[in-house]
Amino acid sequence: MRHNAQIAALNQRCLESTSANWTLGNILCEEIDDFIVHISGFTFAYDGTIFEPDWDMIEDPTVQFLSSST
Repeated sequence: MRHNAQIAALNQRCLESTSANWTLGNILCEEIDDFIVHISGFTFAYDGTIFEPDWDMIEDPTVQFLSSST
């Protein structure tokens, strides 16, 4: 539980770095991910981004529906 704030800060740094420089930001994000996996005792090694293409088919119509709904 004590690592939650550090992980959140590292994830924020990752997002900021990729918006400033995509190539260098990706390198930094990989290093951050490796660090998070390491401090978690290798329990956070699962990468949920593999589901993004599957989720887009659900998310896009849902976002459009909710955005246009009163």
